[in-house]
Formats: sequence, C-alpha cells, structure tokens
Amino acid sequence: MKAINEMNLTELNDLLNVIKEEIKKRSETISSKVIFDPEKKFTRYNGGWTKRVTGIDKTKTNGYSILGDFTKTGPQYYDVNELYLDCGVGGSRKNQKNEYTLFTLSEKGDINIIAEIDRPLWNSVNNDWAIQMWEHIEAYQSK
Repeated sequence: MKAINEMNLTELNDLLNVIKEEIKKRSETISSKVIFDPEKKFTRYNGGWTKRVTGIDKTKTNGYSILGDFTKTGPQYYDVNELYLDCGVGGSRKNQKNEYTLFTLSEKGDINIIAEIDRPLWNSVNNDWAIQMWEHIEAYQSK
C-alpha cells in the first residue's frame, strides 16, 4: 500500500470510501432487511437496473461517478435505510427515457424517495443527472 501523501485524488477517494464502508459495517448492530422487487415499483418497459449507493467519485461526471454494487433482478433482500439508485427505462421503444430514482426502504418495505430525475435518452446535451444526484447522496450519507 502506498503512503497517503503519495496517493492521487482517485486513490484517496477510493480509500475514503473503503474506510467509510468499514466504519459503517462495524457500527451496525443489527442489519434490518426487507424483500423488495424494484421491477414492481419502477418502470422496466425498456429495461433498467438498481444499485446500492456507497459513495461518489467526483473525478467522473456521468453515472460512473455514483459508486456502488448493482443488485440482482427480481425480489431480493434490501437493507433498510440504505441508499439505492434505480434507473428505469421507460417511454416508447423509439423514444426511450431514463427515470432515475434515489430511494431508501423502511422496515415495512415502503419506498422513501429522496430524488427523481427523468431524462430522454436522445438528449445527450443535458446528461448531468448523476451530478444532480450528488448533493442528495452527500446529504444522506452525512446523517
């Protein structure tokens, strides 16, 4: 492992995210989980995905800036009060649009929506949805 003063910004951000995750794991007493199926709650007409959000990499300005692991499709166990990002691909086959939803789940399985952004796929000029999510992610993770 490199000394901290020898790391570049990306390596420091990666290390910070690993440290935050380790602190979170150690401080959790009991992880509460609920079964949740994003395909039943979010648009999936043209596809989509869900990921658990673990951090932000501000060296990137697209969806890759939002760090985390993708969840499997179908009903799965989701952690209560963890932050998730869903991308539902709706619209018609010819005019698709992405619907980004940042959310958490309650112990009853209710969705608590933090932020929502809709973007037509053909509109590459206004493709800053990830950057718009940053402030919401930072606010939630600083709790």
